[in-house]
Amino acid sequence: MYLSQANSFITCLLAQNPKDQDATRLRGKVAQKESLFEKQLSIVKKILANTNEDVWESLLETEELQEYKFIPNEWRVNAGQGR
Repeated sequence: MYLSQANSFITCLLAQNPKDQDATRLRGKVAQKESLFEKQLSIVKKILANTNEDVWESLLETEELQEYKFIPNEWRVNAGQGR
């Protein structure tokens, strides 16, 4: 979410002044962070896809994941399609 907000802000800065070198550098830094994030997220999705079904079900029943079940389930299903 913060990377998206940073991108939006940088886009505004560059719309105001396309020659803004600081904004251009920031765009590069944010792009690097997005790339690293996506790489790590891909690893997490593969782990989810390969998690034993019994373990997976017990994880989803934990209090910490009750409100967020949908997202990891979607990641698991989508990552599993590549198996």
